[in-house]
This record gives sequence, C-alpha cells and structure tokens, in this order.
Amino acid sequence: MEKTKEQILGDIVKQSIRNIICIDDDFLEPYEVVDSNAKGLELSGRMYTALSTECECAVTMVSYNLKNTWEYLEKKMKQKDLLIIDWELTQPVRPEYTIGIINCALKNEIPYICIYTNEQNTEGIEDALKAYYSGHFKEEVKQISEICEKLGILKDEFVNIIKGCFSGSKNNIQPLKKKMIELGIEIDQEQFNYENSEEWYKLYLDWCSYLLPSEREYVANKKSNGLEVNGRKFFFFSKNLNNEQDTSDMISPEHIISKIAQNIIESPGSIMDGICLYYSNQFQEVLTHRAKILGDISFDAFAYYAKILLEEEGWDEFELFIKGLYKQELEQQIDIQNALIPELFAKELLARADRITASLIINDLIQLNAKININGTLSNMNHTISFGDVFKYKDGNEECYLLCVTAKCDCRRPEKINNNYIFIRGIKCKSGKALENAEKEYFSFLYYEDKKSIAVEWKKKLNTIYILDYKIIKGRTLQGNLMGKDCELEFICTLKENYTQRMANMAFADGNRVGISLAHLPETPANKN
Repeated sequence: MEKTKEQILGDIVKQSIRNIICIDDDFLEPYEVVDSNAKGLELSGRMYTALSTECECAVTMVSYNLKNTWEYLEKKMKQKDLLIIDWELTQPVRPEYTIGIINCALKNEIPYICIYTNEQNTEGIEDALKAYYSGHFKEEVKQISEICEKLGILKDEFVNIIKGCFSGSKNNIQPLKKKMIELGIEIDQEQFNYENSEEWYKLYLDWCSYLLPSEREYVANKKSNGLEVNGRKFFFFSKNLNNEQDTSDMISPEHIISKIAQNIIESPGSIMDGICLYYSNQFQEVLTHRAKILGDISFDAFAYYAKILLEEEGWDEFELFIKGLYKQELEQQIDIQNALIPELFAKELLARADRITASLIINDLIQLNAKININGTLSNMNHTISFGDVFKYKDGNEECYLLCVTAKCDCRRPEKINNNYIFIRGIKCKSGKALENAEKEYFSFLYYEDKKSIAVEWKKKLNTIYILDYKIIKGRTLQGNLMGKDCELEFICTLKENYTQRMANMAFADGNRVGISLAHLPETPANKN
C-alpha cells in the first residue's frame, strides 16, 4: 500500500531529528544516586527511552541547575536537531534563564525548539516568547511609554483595553482608537502614530511588563502561523506525566516527536518544509562519510604544488585550493545520492502553482530571485573586495549601486592594479520590469539586512574606483574615489559568480579574465624544449 503525503512527511521529519538535547531541572544525571527523587528517575528514564526509540537518534539529557555555565550549555548544544526544554527550570520561575538557553539554541541553529511546561495552558508562555522576539527592546518601549504619558495616553485608562487587543493571536487597535475619541485625546501622529498597531504594541509590551532584551536580538517571523524565530520552529506542550490520555495540548514523553511531526505536517508550508528536510537528510548522509580529498594524490606532488601556492599566491589561495577539493568531493557524493523528491510533493507543487497569479506575488518573487542570485555566505562575512560585491552610494541626490567586476585574481592582489577596481553602475528599477526581462536583460535582485528586496538594472559602462582600504567589515563604509570625486560605499551583498559573470561579459563584451593556478615547472632551457 502506497504511503500518504502525511506519512511520507512524518517519516522525513523523524529522519531529520538525529540528535536531541533535553534540559530539565527534574532530570537525574547518569549514575546519580538520590533516594528521594523517584519522580526525577522516572521522568529521566521515560524521556530518554521515548526519544531515542521513536527517532532512533542520540539523546543528551542535561540536569539543569544554576551552577551550569553558559559555556557548558553551549557545548552541549553543538550539532543538535531538537531542543526540548522545561519552562520551569527554577522555582520560582525565572523566564530569563530559559530564554537564555533558547538563545544558545538559536545561536547554534537548532531547527526545532520544544517548550515543555507544567502549565495547563501554554498561551501565556507563547505570548512571553513572542514579546521577547518581537524585535523591540527595553529602552525602545520605555521611551514610547514616556512619550504617551506626556501626551495623555495613560496606563490606568488604557491597560485593560490594550491587553484585550494584543493577547494571544489578537491584533486589533480599533478599541484603543475609540477610547481616545471618548477621552477627547487629540495628538499629532508625528509624536505618536496611533494608526500604527506596532506603536500600540510597544506600549502593550511595556505596560504588561514583558521580559525584553537590552538590545535588538533575534526576531520572530510575523508571517508564520506559529512562533518561528530565524527560521527555527517553536512547539509548546503541557506535560502529561501521569499516563493520562494525551490531548492536543497535553503530551507525554512517548509522543513528543509524533506531535512535532504532526504540527509540521499541518502547517501551511509543509510541502516546502518537507522538500528542504528531504534534501537535508540526503546531504547529511554524505557528511557522515569522511571525504577522501587527497586520497589518490602523491605526497610529493601535493607538497610541490603547495609550495607554489604558498610562496607565489599566499595562504588564502592554498586554503581555497583545499576547500575547492573538499567541495568537489562533497558535490560528487551528493550527485551519487540521486535524490528525487517524492512524486506526491511534486504533484502538490504543480497543483498549487496552477492557482497562483504571478502579478499578485511580485514582492515574493523578487525575494526568491534575491535568494537565488546572492552568495549568502560571502554576504554575511567580513572579507576583502571580491568579484560580485555590490555597494550602494549617493550620486548627488540619486541612490545608485555598483557591482565589482574586477577579476578575482586582481581582487586578491590589489597592489597589482594599483588599488583601481572596476565596477559597473546600476539603478533601482520597477520590480515588474525586472521580472519580465530577468532572462534576457541585465538585472540583479538584492536584499538588505531587513530583508527588503529590490531589483537593480545594470548599465554597460565600466567605472574605475580607487579604493585604498579594501577590507569589507559589517557596519563600516568604504571610501573610494570615482573620476576625481570622493564617494562613500555601503556594502550590500555579494552576487554569485555566474550572475556576476553575466554582467561582466556584457560590460567587457568578452569573457572576463579569470586567474587560474595550475601546477607548473620553473622556466629553464630544458623545460622549454
């Protein structure tokens, strides 16, 4: 009998969870002897057995106490796929400790975070985490609260209404605006934009005394149905430790994994999640085998070529050589996997596509294209100016963009080009125009740190810019000189090489020069014959 879509998705989710960390103050450490803690012994045993059996995975059990250091907890988080954490780690409950551990999980990119609580209703905990990851911080909401108090929007008169407007999944500011009319409060919207629900939400955060970060940290995805922070999914369950029948909210240790899988299956983007997890699982198989990147190369040949790179090209070039071999080996192993998405997934994608009007999702398509043509790794790390780097600068009152089309070999050795880098210029254009001509003209799709996506049309003219300090560091601009005029360059992102090469070919009307280093013999009369 063929499996249903739900069964296939469930298997994929379970296969993706290979390493779990579970943190609870009631757990007992292995071999710990505590005569009076029968509850802790039973809970530790049930949780470990249930998780390791259902997923056939490794389970790390951490008995939490205030002596645990952040360094100790961070080490335990490495390469984990799921964090299950007790909300009540301390008595009385101190949410800042639990949130601190959750931040460790986000830092280590753990994809699933499950909050396990003694509370019968998890809504209050969900609200607390949504507030913490709202993108607002303590000083910000304190300032808006002080402004509103001066304007006559007082906590005593509005607090009960604002709770009803924002608690749970609600987001309705009409009762608040109505209350202002009743009290005869008239204010300039430049002082407080009462038409904007986000401004009222800041007041809600302050008046309800939610725990907030001291500065902006990780931010939740507001479009997600459940709580999702930096792409990491949260799940909330009440503990069911008395072997009672599980309900939708009360879950026993034996059914946590199944419930997480069910929640993912029932989410609106389940097919997309399933495809991502399917390929992640396939690629994970490759990573479990040690790559033989130099297995069939003689030591003498390797040492000789290494000397050429280290002495003539530098350590960076040698490192790129090793990374290139490793990447090539991984790609070959991935290709051998011959991964094919389940047919049911493909059918559902095609059925969904037939119901889509492309003109209604232009912004989404721009964001997708940005994901496709941007080198995310290089965009998010400090580096020296490279082929494909995109900068923003002001030309008078006009906002323009520059794309570096300098050959990679010259970017690595700027002294050989006297620090004169070659760029082409671009301007922001209408999204519809860029999408219509994306395959036949010269456009790029970019996004900023706030994920605002734009389309840029590139021009053919080459520009040479003198840049002395060529190190790109986040938050710092570069100083350049273009045709005798000083300009300030703000780094935006780096395009992938194939997309940059397309623009470079247009500008140079010929293939861009590409530096290649091969093993070669020194020039001697004997070698010339």
